[in-house]
Amino acid sequence: MSSEQSLEYLHLTFWNDSFLREGDLTKHTRLNTLVLGFLFSYFIPGDKPCIALQTFLSRLNVGCMRELVVCVELPVRPAGSMCWEFFDWSALDSSLAVLAKNRPALRVTFDLSLTLLGGAASPDTFGPLASQLRKSLLMGLKIKVVARHGPSKRRHSDDTVKTCWLSVTPRSLV
Repeated sequence: MSSEQSLEYLHLTFWNDSFLREGDLTKHTRLNTLVLGFLFSYFIPGDKPCIALQTFLSRLNVGCMRELVVCVELPVRPAGSMCWEFFDWSALDSSLAVLAKNRPALRVTFDLSLTLLGGAASPDTFGPLASQLRKSLLMGLKIKVVARHGPSKRRHSDDTVKTCWLSVTPRSLV
């Protein structure tokens, strides 16, 4: 039996989006859990966002897929609020809404590992994500956010971990 017929769990980590632009998982028909990790350790406002994710997601064979996990490692700087420019959220939201329509049982988790730099405060992650992903939520997609906030890239037991299932609220519809 080939991996195309048997692969059920796949974890990929990206430093750039070249695989997302060209990678093809359509033959992996038994894939039920896909974990995509993004290392934006040096991302700063104004950098080009990862725009290939939504194209990659549109090519997935979601027949057996039950879970999609998007892991993001990102620094949070002390000046201002958290930078959300690392993805094209509108396009990603549209792609996730299509996945929700094609696979109603799909669960999506955004696992955010945030490194707090220079005394930066823990940012709100739930509200902005609910706002960015409102089409997907309206389509009934189940989206969970796990936000880990810590003072360094190394994860410690003193990290703050918050978890929330997103929902459509009047505030996120605006």
